[in-house]
Amino acid sequence: MHLHKNCNTFQVHTTFCSNATHTSKYTALTFVPINLFEQFRRLANIYFLITLILTAVLPDSPIDPSSWLLSLAFVIAVTMIKQGYEDYLRHKSDE
Repeated sequence: MHLHKNCNTFQVHTTFCSNATHTSKYTALTFVPINLFEQFRRLANIYFLITLILTAVLPDSPIDPSSWLLSLAFVIAVTMIKQGYEDYLRHKSDE
C-alpha cells in the first residue's frame, strides 16, 4: 500500500488480486485421472468393472470378458467425450 499526498488529500494506491472465477473442472494434465476417478464413483461402472474382473479370472466363465471390456470402454469413452466437451465450453466461457 502506498500513500501519496495530492492537493492536501491522501490517495491510497493498492494492488488487488484478480477477481476472475473459473468454472472449469479440468486442465489438460488432470482430465484423464480426475475423470476416471469420477466415473468409477458411479455404481454402474463399478459393477461393470467387477464383472469384467470376475469373468477374466474365473476359468469357465459363461460370458466372454471382451464383451464386458468393450461395453465398459464404450460407456467410459462416451462419457469422457461428453464431459470433455462440456469442460471445453466452460473454459471458453471463463475467458
